[in-house]
Amino acid sequence: MQYLEYMDFFVKEFSTNLYVAGVIPVMLESGDSVDQEMYKRAQEIYRKHLINNIVLKNARLKRYDGPGITIEKTKKGLLKQWD
Repeated sequence: MQYLEYMDFFVKEFSTNLYVAGVIPVMLESGDSVDQEMYKRAQEIYRKHLINNIVLKNARLKRYDGPGITIEKTKKGLLKQWD
């Protein structure tokens, strides 16, 4: 499940509205010129909505790109939530 699909699932599953508070820059490598350029472009596009803290490249986050975010249920049919 890709990110936007997950957000749609979240809204429907919990009967709620979802508001984006900000954009977090993630998976950046310090010193990488491409990442620095993309960050500058993000600053221009998102302006005050771009969070100042940068999450550098992380193996756990990188795994989400492959299969996406998975939705698992317990034996009782409840959502498994561990994050």
